[in-house]
Amino acid sequence: MNKLLIIIFALSLSSCVKEREASAILKFVVNNESHKLIVFSVTSDMGYKETKTNGNNIGVIEFRKTITKKADGGWTIYGGDGDPNDAIVSVDFIDNCIYNTSDTTYYCFEAG
Repeated sequence: MNKLLIIIFALSLSSCVKEREASAILKFVVNNESHKLIVFSVTSDMGYKETKTNGNNIGVIEFRKTITKKADGGWTIYGGDGDPNDAIVSVDFIDNCIYNTSDTTYYCFEAG
């Protein structure tokens, strides 16, 4: 009876699918060296964020993405050449803008 319980316990542990976690960080730092209020905004696939800096301050915007995948082959993707590659977790940048609130000028940069 004890041997049967040990075998069942060992089989239940070996059939568990382990999960792994992968993460990515996209970070923007803006250094305002003017004495004006600057608004810096970023849009990514994780959403929209903005920071305001006023006179020799630093503003930081950070996006974090964490994905949990099972270790059952879910980590493999196939590229255009048909070869398997490790899946990459990334935060996709869409655009960013910087606004000068004192004279309403702005500049936007789009990815691609």
